[in-house]
Amino acid sequence: FRLISLQKIIVSITKLTGMLMALLFNLDFIIIIWINLVCDILGHLLLTTFSCFVLTKNGVRGWWKPKNKFRKDFFTFSVWSNLSAALSLPSKQIDVFIISSLLSLEMVGVYKVFKQVSSLLSRLINPIYQSIYPELASIVARNDFK
Repeated sequence: FRLISLQKIIVSITKLTGMLMALLFNLDFIIIIWINLVCDILGHLLLTTFSCFVLTKNGVRGWWKPKNKFRKDFFTFSVWSNLSAALSLPSKQIDVFIISSLLSLEMVGVYKVFKQVSSLLSRLINPIYQSIYPELASIVARNDFK
């Protein structure tokens, strides 16, 4: 977990530095997209490097060599997890498609900004709710409303 945290910090600092450079030199929007792309690739390469390091440190060698053993449980897990991820994405974005058919692209952009802000607020509030709810439920069960 320390290495994953390190990877997140390295990628965030690199992306922030790239964005500040783009702002400072007034670079084109395509360059900003490339900065994001390169930083995402860097992040995945770092994760792969760190995982190889941890595997080697723990004595796991030859994991990349193919083994001709078909595992039904692994196959079904992979199929169902990929299928559920592929099917859940449209349901999460269907509101944007509906709004884009009714409003202009600028209004859809404003809607997406508000949607992301509300998502951020729910991420902040959800842990508080998770910690308070059990206590609240026990108070309601005891009829102790004071």
